[in-house]
Parts: sequence; structure tokens; C-alpha cells
Amino acid sequence: ALIGSDDRFHTRGQASTAYAESWAFCYFLIRTEPKAFAKYLKILQQKRPLNDDTPEQRVADFRAAFGKLPQEMNRDFLRHIARIK
Repeated sequence: ALIGSDDRFHTRGQASTAYAESWAFCYFLIRTEPKAFAKYLKILQQKRPLNDDTPEQRVADFRAAFGKLPQEMNRDFLRHIARIK
């Protein structure tokens, strides 16, 4: 949901949770897939500012960088975050 849409960041009562989840996911990606994360940032950097891609395009960009869908990383993400003290 965080990759495909910014809706939770604009929804009252969900913005702070969405921010925390996105920070944790970025931390996970940086620590576990730094080269793919850099590739993902380059993909995003090439877009026009404030461009509203479709959810499908956003997920496709993620998959182009990481070679898998965000939900395919969920189990590893949760394990990684659970180990942080």
C-alpha cells in the first residue's frame, strides 16, 4: 500500500503510522538491498516533480529496481525490524 499510493499519508489518523512504516521499510531496503535501493532512487529521480504515477506504475518501478514486489519482501522486512533494538 505504501508503494502504490500516498493516500495513507493524507488520511487523518493514518499519516503518522504511514510515515513510521515507510521509514522502517526504507531502512530495511537500505540495509538489505543497498544497490537495488540506489537503483530505485535513480528511477524516481528521473520523474518529473509531483508527478502522479498510477499505482501500477509505482509498483512496476519498484519491481524494476528490486526484482520483486513489495509484498514479497514482507516476511523478511518484519523479521528485520523485529531484530532492531
